Amino acid sequence: MFALLDCDPDETVTVEPDAAPFECSDLRTLRVELRHVHLPYLSEHGFVDWRRNEQAIAPGPEFEPLREPLDALREYVEENESA
Repeated sequence: MFALLDCDPDETVTVEPDAAPFECSDLRTLRVELRHVHLPYLSEHGFVDWRRNEQAIAPGPEFEPLREPLDALREYVEENESA
């Protein structure tokens, strides 16, 4: 989701889960949950435009309300990574 903050509305971001920031040691489980739970939910509510066949997402029509909280979360994560 952070990558969507830096892209244009018509630009896509490849969805490739990385287990590192999560407490999930099973990357396969993470991929399944992303594809069958999280991305369908985000797409259904218009937060992302999920392009399944391309395995990519783009900002959806309802992405803008998420921009400010996501930006604050990204800033928090970056500050704490360097601490």
